[in-house]
Amino acid sequence: MHDYNSTDQSFMKDFNAAWLVAGMVAVWGVFISLDSFALANGSLITAALISFYKVAAETHLRSTQRKPGLFAIAALLIAVLLFLGIWFSHHREHVKDEQDRISSEKDRKIENLQSLPQEIVSLKEAGKTQSDKADQKIDDLATQNGQLERAIARKDQALVDIANRELSLKFEPRITIETRGSKDTLYVINMGSTNVTLVSLTYKNLNPVDLEGHPDLFNDSPIAPNAWVYAQLVESALQNVLHRAAGRPDFRYEGTATIQTGDNKLYQLPFTWQFVIKSGEIASSAVTQGVITEIHR
Repeated sequence: MHDYNSTDQSFMKDFNAAWLVAGMVAVWGVFISLDSFALANGSLITAALISFYKVAAETHLRSTQRKPGLFAIAALLIAVLLFLGIWFSHHREHVKDEQDRISSEKDRKIENLQSLPQEIVSLKEAGKTQSDKADQKIDDLATQNGQLERAIARKDQALVDIANRELSLKFEPRITIETRGSKDTLYVINMGSTNVTLVSLTYKNLNPVDLEGHPDLFNDSPIAPNAWVYAQLVESALQNVLHRAAGRPDFRYEGTATIQTGDNKLYQLPFTWQFVIKSGEIASSAVTQGVITEIHR
């Protein structure tokens, strides 16, 4: 005997599920038209969940008579429809954003066009004012240019003077004459930053015989910075010092060193070579040098 009550209840469940899904889809459409895309997607997901539940029930997924193949096909179809619905919502949202952007850009351009006539009038007035200011600016610039040219000329001359002073300082001779504790040897030391040449080393109060054994220091080989040349008296010259001292405790020679620098200038450096004599022997010697001066040729 047919159970009409069971059939009616099954029909009502199918009817309710179908109408509920249809209602959710309708709500999705309403929210899409209202540009409420998050709510639209929520309605669509709810409809999909109801559909999944209904398909699971119809395919007896939780019983021994389940039909997994049919459930998989139906579930895939629902998933595809859900994806298409969400994609359509996203696309519609993107289109709306683009339309809003275009509309906003259009309104901005219209506002700009509406304000253009006033801007043109303002620009004409500003142009006249700027023209007057430009003329005055040109006059001011001409005055400033003349002042700047004079300032540049003064600066250039100052730079030339500084360069000349720096060049002169670079070649400035710094010569030291020492004995370094020796009793018979002079050392001419270059303490400067450039090469120098010892042109000559002479004495004012000596006869030629007193220079016996003294080497000739005139040469073309420059003395490098922190380098030196030396001259040593032979024994006969030392004996001559003792003879000329004539019993005094010391004896002095007045000498002059002539120096040529890298910029071809000549300088003279006076010095005094003093011998200390004890017990008839030369015990030591020392040099006292004067102030170096340039020889103007």
